[in-house]
Amino acid sequence: MRSCERCRRTFQQAFGMPDLWWADHCKNSNGYFGCDTKRDADGQLSIGKPSIVMGPRADSDDCADTWAYFEMKLVDGEAQYEWMKVNIFTHWVASSNQLAVLLFDAPQTMVPSMAASFSTLDMKHRQDPFWPYTSLMGEITRHEDAAVMGIRNHVRAVEKEHVPNKEKPEPSYRWLHDISRHAVHVTETLDVSIETMDGMLLQHEAIKERLEGDDSWQTVHRQLCFSRQLLKGLRWRSMANEKRLQNEIQLAFHMVTQYDSGVSVAIGKAAKEDSAAMKTIATLTLIFLPPTFISSVFSMSFFKFDTDTGWTMSNNFWIYWVWAIPMTLITSALWYYWQKQTTPEQSQVAEDGRRKRRSLSSILNV
Repeated sequence: MRSCERCRRTFQQAFGMPDLWWADHCKNSNGYFGCDTKRDADGQLSIGKPSIVMGPRADSDDCADTWAYFEMKLVDGEAQYEWMKVNIFTHWVASSNQLAVLLFDAPQTMVPSMAASFSTLDMKHRQDPFWPYTSLMGEITRHEDAAVMGIRNHVRAVEKEHVPNKEKPEPSYRWLHDISRHAVHVTETLDVSIETMDGMLLQHEAIKERLEGDDSWQTVHRQLCFSRQLLKGLRWRSMANEKRLQNEIQLAFHMVTQYDSGVSVAIGKAAKEDSAAMKTIATLTLIFLPPTFISSVFSMSFFKFDTDTGWTMSNNFWIYWVWAIPMTLITSALWYYWQKQTTPEQSQVAEDGRRKRRSLSSILNV
């Protein structure tokens, strides 16, 4: 409708809607409240008549036209969301105490309840031009409460999830961050709604003197203050939802890290067992390899079998031992020396790894 020039002229002529209301930056805003005053030729407050003359800035009790915009974001149980918008413009003629209410973009569920609220409002309260906002803010707080509780239900579902210690945790980080994004938006809409109400209450205070002695101002002001207090309470709950959700995201991350650390420890133990087996094989190889090498070099045949004499051994068998034993001892000594040089570095690395794992476990158990 804002892009329709004919609609713009019609509404401006009929209700005196300001050019500012049609501006793109107001269209793209996430919330606001404004008001304006117009007087007729007799100096009486009036709105939206072709004969209206814009005078100098009126006194604080001359607020006449008002407009406000609210946004809300509702998230259902499947994490599907819907943006809801409410755009209201009120047109008040002071001389006849007539008030026109224009409601744009409001969800269909809100219109019947607001119409019923308007029809049941005490007539004496209609002396205050802000009376439509009492019903509007009641609907705004109701929908904001649904938005906050929708986020809270998702957060509570995450908090109640339990993963057995022996199973690998597989949190859906994408889903958690989507809920976090929705929670941020809900808090944003509450912050803007509270700021919008502050502007509304400020302008409502400005007309207090004109309605002095009339109970309507007190009644409307009290209801508006109560709605603002409800929004502040919802804002604190929304902020708590954000913090609780961030806590769950951090917990999920640490649980995955702890599980992966446990897997790394198990892999390290298995590698250690494999290392011990390989060390045994290496030791046996170290013992038998030098003699085998000597036998290969000298091609010694120290044993002989004959059917008549049986087994016989060469008198030079001592040569084998003269070479084999020193070679075995020298090779073993070289291997032992090499192990002593490399083991401290490996031990230090292993000790650092154990220290880090103990530190991480102590943090997670706090």
